[in-house]
Amino acid sequence: LKLSKSYTLSLNATWDPYLYELDQNGNPRQVDKLRALNGKGIGKLMNTGTSFSYSLNQDTFKKLFSREKSEEDDTDNSNAMVPDDGTMGENPYETAGRVNSMSQGDNSMGEFDPDGYLKNAVNWNLSFNYSLRYGYGEFDKEKMEYKGRLTHNFGLSGSLQPTKNWNFTFNTDYNFELKKFTNINCSVNRNLHCWSMSASFIPIGPYKSYNFTIRANSTLLQDLKYEQRSSPYDRGANWY
Repeated sequence: LKLSKSYTLSLNATWDPYLYELDQNGNPRQVDKLRALNGKGIGKLMNTGTSFSYSLNQDTFKKLFSREKSEEDDTDNSNAMVPDDGTMGENPYETAGRVNSMSQGDNSMGEFDPDGYLKNAVNWNLSFNYSLRYGYGEFDKEKMEYKGRLTHNFGLSGSLQPTKNWNFTFNTDYNFELKKFTNINCSVNRNLHCWSMSASFIPIGPYKSYNFTIRANSTLLQDLKYEQRSSPYDRGANWY
């Protein structure tokens, strides 16, 4: 269920209509007996879960502040007599020509504002995810029923692009049952014009490792590269 552009909620459930008995080894197994015909109700909740996620980015606060600014501008414009756009006293044809030359010139450096200054937009994104799940746990041999078990997890991921050539990403999960972060992945990418650099690493956990690569961007030179990596099975791997 998508409640808004940034907020999503999901819910699911499964019901078990059958009874359980123990086999010759003492392990529970499902038998062809309906709960409804044996006074156990229509069904037992086998598993259910819900999760929701929310995302933030640079446009989230921009829209909030722009809405407040537009209200202030409406108030100021009602009292203003002569607008000042920073070009008073200049030749309007020269000003228009300068701005037009910026907009039609080489955009390889980036995007320019109307005053000719380079815009340094920092793109970022941050996403949260929380899940709560109920399922079967241990089997109660006295009641011949599975006990319920409740688990919940929290996930966090994000990305940061301070310039058009740099990109940082990460994601992590927190397990409330273990009371620790079970997984952290980080990566860095850099566009070097004809070359590209990428690095990724897992700093904690059983899969602790890293990978560093510099390669040519040309499809004809894909074998022209330098790689340095470690494996989670390497003991005492150097991180430099």
